[in-house]
Order: sequence, then C-alpha cells, then structure tokens
Amino acid sequence: MPAPTFLRQEPRAQTGLRGKLINITSQHGMVACPGNLAYGTSKAAAVYMTKQIAVDYAEQLIACNGVAPGKIVKEAARPVSQYSYDRTPCKRLGTPADVASAVCWLASDEAGSYQTGHNLMVDGGWMAF
Repeated sequence: MPAPTFLRQEPRAQTGLRGKLINITSQHGMVACPGNLAYGTSKAAAVYMTKQIAVDYAEQLIACNGVAPGKIVKEAARPVSQYSYDRTPCKRLGTPADVASAVCWLASDEAGSYQTGHNLMVDGGWMAF
C-alpha cells in the first residue's frame, strides 16, 4: 500500500484530498533510452505506477502524478552534446530548479484536486518536437 499515512488523514478543506503523491519519472519512461535498458525500463515502470496508483486511490481521495524531466544539467560547465540543445525547442536545457518548480506546483493547492494520473513533462518541449 503506497499511502497508509494519507489513508489515516482527514481530507483537506482546500482540496478535498487526503494527500498528493508525486513520482519522479523521466521522458525516458515514454521514449527509448539508447544503451540503457535498465534506466528506461525503470522509468517506464514509474510512469505506469503513477497511473495505477491514481486509479486505485482516487476514491480514497489521494491524487498521484509524476514529473518527467528531460535533459537536466546541474552545472553549466558540464559538457553536453549539441544535439541536446538542437533537439530542445526552448533552446536551453533544464535545471534542477525547473524540476523542483513542477513538483512544488503539483503539490500546491493551486494545482487543484482534479489532476491525477498525469506525467508533467519538464523537458523544454522535447517530447512535443
């Protein structure tokens, strides 16, 4: 059971939910990860798990969503292939702050209570290309 603490809580007045689970998935849960079968498979499992938890726990007033980062760079000096820049419509790569902002938004009251089972792409438009 992924949410025993939530199941013991009363729903919040602001959202009507007992809680929100947020999984970190990846764009590689939805497209191939060349040369890394284990990583891609584990992220695809996280995408599926997000959807399954959302379906299984919606009646118990628990939402579950995922955040799917694309190419994220922690250090500006770290070498990154030109292909990554060329393939990303935003013409920059993501940062840890971009991912954190998505997680914080999903966890917030502003995100509401009717979003569940989604994977929010944080990829600068990579998957839309």
